[in-house]
Amino acid sequence: PRKAGEIERRANDPGTIDWDIVREGKILYSADPSYSLPIPVARSSRVREKDGDAPESVAEWLERARTDLAAAHHAMSGGFWDHVCYLSQQSAEKYLKAMLVRMFVRPSRTHELEDLLSELRAEGAPLTGLDADCALLSDYAITMRYGPLKANERIARAALAAAERIAAARIDGGAGSS
Repeated sequence: PRKAGEIERRANDPGTIDWDIVREGKILYSADPSYSLPIPVARSSRVREKDGDAPESVAEWLERARTDLAAAHHAMSGGFWDHVCYLSQQSAEKYLKAMLVRMFVRPSRTHELEDLLSELRAEGAPLTGLDADCALLSDYAITMRYGPLKANERIARAALAAAERIAAARIDGGAGSS
């Protein structure tokens, strides 16, 4: 359910469910029978965004990514190795998806970090040196949460380091957060 104006405000923000609603959704009930979903504006027909402008949801994706990374650090201090691996993967996934949203691209519905990295590169983001980190962490999206893999401290440290490198990547190829 959405309040009046909510869908329209975020319909062209690829980091929100509103993006999907206007492209794939159906109105089941409306107080106004004449209401229809807003027509999505194609990226190429939008007025060029000013440098530095980003969809509103980028900040939301980055906050979730930072929270997962902080939780991974906390789990590390408690010796919860499986959780470190899982949270490291989740953080990296959200950082990569935030980069895609920053480029006005709707991220794929996937936990495969290599696929997200390929999408970013297809959009012109070099992001060199992250292939091994993405390959390592992709396995932890499911296996560390549901089994059968079990982590140890060495594996957890490697996962956390990989997530930190992805968090430090920028879509322009430099270091730092995007």
